[in-house]
Formats: sequence, structure tokens, C-alpha cells
Amino acid sequence: MERIIPPAFDSLVLAAVAREIRQDLLDDRITGLVQPDAYTVGLRLRTRRGTTGLLCSIHPRWARCVIAPLPEGRAVHPFAVQLRARLDGGRLRAAAVESFERVLTLTCETLEGDVRLVLEVMGRHSNMLLVEGERVAGAFKTVTPAMSRVRPIAVGQRYTRPPRTRPTPAEVDTAALASWLAEGQPVGEMLVARLLGVSPPVAAHLALRAGLDPEQPAPPQAADALLAAVRELAATVSSGAFTPIWYEDEDGRPAAYAAIPLLSYRGLTERAAASMSEATVRVIETAAREAALAEQRQALLARITDGMRRAERAAAEIERHLAAAAEAGRWRRFGELLLAYGSTVPPGATEITVPDFDGTPITIPLDPHRSAVVNAQAYFRRHAKAAASRRALPERLETLRQEHAYLDQMRVLAAQAATQEELRMLRHELGEAGVLRRRRTDRRARPAAAPAPRIFTTATGLRIVVGRTSRENDHVTFTLAAPDDLWLHARGMPGAHVILKTDGRIPSPADVETAAAVAAYFSQGRGAASVPVDVTARRHVRKPKGARPGMVVYREERTLMVAPRLPDAAANGKRPRKGSRAWDR
Repeated sequence: MERIIPPAFDSLVLAAVAREIRQDLLDDRITGLVQPDAYTVGLRLRTRRGTTGLLCSIHPRWARCVIAPLPEGRAVHPFAVQLRARLDGGRLRAAAVESFERVLTLTCETLEGDVRLVLEVMGRHSNMLLVEGERVAGAFKTVTPAMSRVRPIAVGQRYTRPPRTRPTPAEVDTAALASWLAEGQPVGEMLVARLLGVSPPVAAHLALRAGLDPEQPAPPQAADALLAAVRELAATVSSGAFTPIWYEDEDGRPAAYAAIPLLSYRGLTERAAASMSEATVRVIETAAREAALAEQRQALLARITDGMRRAERAAAEIERHLAAAAEAGRWRRFGELLLAYGSTVPPGATEITVPDFDGTPITIPLDPHRSAVVNAQAYFRRHAKAAASRRALPERLETLRQEHAYLDQMRVLAAQAATQEELRMLRHELGEAGVLRRRRTDRRARPAAAPAPRIFTTATGLRIVVGRTSRENDHVTFTLAAPDDLWLHARGMPGAHVILKTDGRIPSPADVETAAAVAAYFSQGRGAASVPVDVTARRHVRKPKGARPGMVVYREERTLMVAPRLPDAAANGKRPRKGSRAWDR
């Protein structure tokens, strides 16, 4: 699959959004302000068509300005509080952005006079400022001289725009392009580095438009063709002839957006957008959800892994104590022999060799500072401690092994969670089970949601029910499933409980194989070519007393070898074989 260049909220997109603001929001009244997150503020505007929002963000990855409904969020950042006090009740009078610049200036008319809200969209250096006259009245991020000698930003200072060190596409000429091409840099990288306002996807588009490979160098003779593509772009921007679009990948996921059709996304499906804001929101919201899901998943997996390591260390320590406890009989024999031969132990001896009860000589280590009787008493204490350990520790060791197996199951479920809600349920379950230490934010979290397992359908209409958490696995197996329904689980590895609802019928082999493929997909073996899956009637599954959620034993199973897939692409399994009793891990 061809690499997709990440979309960019570049100068073209910003210019397209500024045009939309001028068309739809000028002269509308600002009626409030929200702060949805640490990087974003939203202006609420009352328009002729109702209420809408103007969302401005300086997020390091998703800095942007879009017209969109506003999420909830109270203004807490000092800059957001200042904006609310200064702009509430004012009117938006102008939205300006220079060609190929990434600085949007929103002029607002207030009772105290005009002020400018300046949004600088520059990746991790993005910023938002309130400017009165020529002075900075407030800034989302203060930039000290130590942070930037070129352009410090502080309240009271004169506002200066970011310095320009490169020509725009409208200013470049053939000679400059030829000299840059002669340096041997890949064409795409060269255009991003040399031209103002050209993002990686736009640079790739320009190279392709000129018949060049963006990832390879080009000879200086290609400067004329490249200049034609660059000038064509400059004319589009100058005329404001934007055609906002978004692109869909082969899975139907919004993958990119652009202000004009870009050849760099020729492998994706192009979709027309009602506005630049709509295209941007569609793609960025998808990316933000995925990034948040990945971040939360990694955090939960790290906690689960820590819990597994603690269980492993505790089990290893118990095994060490049990190995030492195996010497309990020896400590007792040492004590008894010392009492029997105590009179023969010379003062200060470090060891003594005496006949064992079977007559074989045996050497007993001694503490030279203690008498024979005191040494014997020490050995009896060691024997008593070891004997107690042999009685108590095996049960604790089994508990730790079950806890490790439970966490291993939760690790797979967390790795395959499809939504933030599923991760929240897993966190809640782990906290309720007492396996992981509950953080303060976890204790304040709302209760676990009602079970809502995944549902799939076979080709003949039978339902396949899949648990998303360990507790939901129990619910699927022991509440939703009837005794004659089929229960499926990947053999010998963590995974979800899967139920094939038979509705009183005998399912076809194809239906069973479809359900087995789903069980393989929602298991640790998802990435394998073939996974063994056990199948048995639900009546043969039971939960041992005191077992963790999702932990069961089963019998009368048969095993299918299937490829992990969802129903619309499930593969046929191989011939089943008889299995043996197995733990669900």
C-alpha cells in the first residue's frame, strides 16, 4: 500500500477557511466563548441562520481554525478568560490572511474599540494572540527571549508578524528552481524547505504535476516544468478558486483533506465537501479520536503490564521460598541431632560432624557464638517457618498465577478495544477487581456501562456474540447464551468469549467456522495465519468457585484451525480434532 502523506492545515487550507469566514460570519455577534481543551478556544456567534462556532486551536499536531459546532468547555486558561471578557458582545468585522501565509487575523469590534485575534498556525510553534493597536494585549503562549531571540512574545510588546525568509510560489523564478534542483535534494523536500506556505502534500502535488517523482532528485532542466506547476498553484490561490475536498482510504476512513484536488492523494477516493471547515473537521476528528484511543490504550497496557510483572516477581519469590521450604525436614533433623550430641560440641565450633539416624556421617553448620542447644532451637524455628510456608504459599502462588492469566486476558482485550468507552470499561473492571491500583481519576469515573457485546451475523442469519471485557465475557457466556448455544474460544491463549446463537437449530459447519474465525480474530492470535479454536456446547462451560471474571473451564470440546477474520471474510476451517480439558486464559 502506498504511503499516505499526512494532511496539513497549510496556507491553502487557512486561506479557504478565511474565505468561508468572510462569506458566512462577518458582522455576526460574538455571544460567548468556550475552552474545550488546553489548546483550543471557541467563539460562539449568533448568525442569521442560528448559532454556530469558530474553533481556533494551537494543538501541536492539529492547529487549525474551522467553523463548527462548539463542544462544551469552561474558559480556564488566563488567555481564554481574557478573550471572553474582551470579545463577548462584540462583532466579527474582518478575516484576513496573506497568500501563502499561515497567520489568520480576525478583527473584532467591541465597545472599547477594535481588537485583533491573531492565530498563527505553525505546528508546535502555533500561538494565539490578542492585539490592541500595535501592542500584544494577551497571548496563549508567552515566548521569552531565552526561548526565541528572533521573536519573543510578551504582553505590552509591539506585535510583529513571523519573519519571512523564503519566497512564495508567486515570487520564485526558473533560475532559483534550477539552482535548488542542482543541489540534489528530493523534489518534495526541496519545495517544502525553499518555498513559503508549501506543505508536504502540496509539494508532492507540484512535483507530480511537473511529471517528477517527489521522493527523488530531479535535474535542473526540470525547472521549467516545475515552475509551470508552481505558477498554476499561485494563480489558484490568488483567485481564491478553492474546491474543498476530503479523501477516503480503502477502509472508508477519512484520511486527508485539501483546499484543491491534490495528485499526492491520487490513490485515495476523493469526496466533495460542503466547506473547507467540514472537510477539515471530518478528517481531524477521526485522527484525534484514533490518537486519543491509542494514547489511552498504551497507558492502560502499561498499567496491565506492570501488574503482570508484579505478579511474576511475587510468584518467583514464593517459588524461591517453597524451594527453601523443601529443606524443612533437614532443619528439624539438624536440631534433633544437636540435642542428641550437644555434649560433644566444643565451644566456638563452626560445624560438627555426627552420625545421622541411619548411621551415615552428617555435617551440621553452627553459629560459633551460640551453644549447641541454642543452635538446635534456631534450626527448629527454621523448620517451623518452612513448614508453615509449605502450607500457605502454594495457595498464594496459585492465586498469583490466576491473576497473571487474568491480566494477560485483559491485555489482549485492551489491545483490541475499538473505542475509548471499551477502554474505560476495562479500566473500571480492573479497578473493581482490585488487580490494579485505582487512580484518583478512576475513582471519580462513572459506573461501568451496561453490557453491549459485539454482534455479528453468519451467512445464514445466526448471531455471533463477542464479549469486549472479562465481565462481559461472563455475561455473554452465562447470561445471554442458552445451554445448546455454541461457545468458542481460541485454544491456549487469551481472547474473547464467543457465542454462536443456534436458536434451537443445528448450525451448519460453515456457520461454526465463521464463528470460530471471529473467536480467532478477537484473540492473541489475531495476526497469525491459523489459530486453534475450541468449540463446545455452552452447557459444558462452567466457572470455578472464586475465579476471576472471564475465567472458565470447559469440556467436550473439538478444535478447529481457522484464519482470524470477521464474518464477511471468514475462511473455512480445517478438519476438527478432539481436544482435552483446558483453562480459558
